[in-house]
Amino acid sequence: MPFSSSTEAQAAVLKSWAFTEDRTARIQPSHDAFRANFEKRVDPKDKLEPHVRAARAELLYQAHFKAMAAKSVKARQRKAKERRAAADAMRAAREQEILD
Repeated sequence: MPFSSSTEAQAAVLKSWAFTEDRTARIQPSHDAFRANFEKRVDPKDKLEPHVRAARAELLYQAHFKAMAAKSVKARQRKAKERRAAADAMRAAREQEILD
């Protein structure tokens, strides 16, 4: 049943978004919470001036996305290497069939 309930949940989400008038307003609370997380990470004891905390949080936010981009590049490179290796193996197998 997990597939069925998962599919039903996905359908419900899509239907909900179909009737959402203001998408930006709908996601704003989660966006705010995501950004606040970075502020809490750079100043867990709430001792910094707000503008300093915001500037540091922005740097951490940017670092987070740079790290994600780097991981994405590595994953794409790994997958491309795997595809090339698979293609080479298929080519070698075909050549071997021709020789046999």
